[in-house]
Amino acid sequence: MFLEAGGVPFKPRLFEGVQVAVPIKPKTLVLDGQQRLTSMFLALKSGRAVNTTTEKGVDIERIYFLDMKLCLEEKADRENAVASLPATLTETEDFGRKIIRDLSKPQLQFAQRMFPVALLFDAAGYANWTMAYLAYHGHSPEEAQFLMKFQQSVWLRFQEYRIPVIKLTEDTPRAAVCQVFEKVNTGGVVLTVFELVTATFAVENFELRPRLGISTEEDHRKASHTECCGRHFVPNCDYTFGELRAIFDKKYSSFL
Repeated sequence: MFLEAGGVPFKPRLFEGVQVAVPIKPKTLVLDGQQRLTSMFLALKSGRAVNTTTEKGVDIERIYFLDMKLCLEEKADRENAVASLPATLTETEDFGRKIIRDLSKPQLQFAQRMFPVALLFDAAGYANWTMAYLAYHGHSPEEAQFLMKFQQSVWLRFQEYRIPVIKLTEDTPRAAVCQVFEKVNTGGVVLTVFELVTATFAVENFELRPRLGISTEEDHRKASHTECCGRHFVPNCDYTFGELRAIFDKKYSSFL
C-alpha cells in the first residue's frame, strides 16, 4: 500500500540496504508491504549479500542464483531451482574442507548454468552475462537455444510480472489512512502491537525504532517476536508491550 508524500506527516526512512550520497525527499511512502519489498530489493537489486538467519537463528549472509536447467523443467519444484550461497559464492561441507559448489567466477556460473538473481533487473548486467555465457560455450546453437528459452520462460516473466497495489493520494486524511491500513491487514498476518505503535508514532513525525534501540530489520523481527517471562519486550526500552498498547489505545484509538 503506497501513499503520496506531502499529506499525512509520516516520518520516512529508507529501505534497509539502500545507500544515498545525500538525503532525498520521498515522493511515495510504503505503508504496507515494506518487509516483502525490502527482501526483494536486497535479493534482486542491491548487488550485495543479504543478511538473514538460519532456522536456529544464526546470522548468515547469502547470495542467490537460479539453476537455469531446473527452471525449465516442467516437473521440477521451482523452490529447488533457487540456490543460496554464502557471500564467498563457495558452498562447502565437512567444516569447510570439501567444496561442493563454487560459483565465485563467471566461468564457473556458465559451466554450471547458474544465473545470478541480482541480474534479473539489471539490463546491462544481464546482457553482459548472457553474451559472456554464449562466448564461454563457443556460441553453440544448442546453448543459444537454451538461453533463449530461459529468457522467454523465466527472465521475461520477471519483467512482466504485475503486483496489485493500493495507492492513496496526498490529500487522503489521516483517519482514512489508518482505516485502510487496518482493513488491508485484517485478512493477512495479524500485526503486532510493536508494528501498530511504530506506524502510529510515525504519523507524529517521530521515529519510535531508534528510541527503542532498534536499528535493523533483524532487530525489528526480534522485537516483534521475542518473549521474556511471557511479556514481549524490545531492547533498551523501559516499557512493556502492554504499556505501549495502553499508550496507543489512549492517544490513537479514535483513528481506528
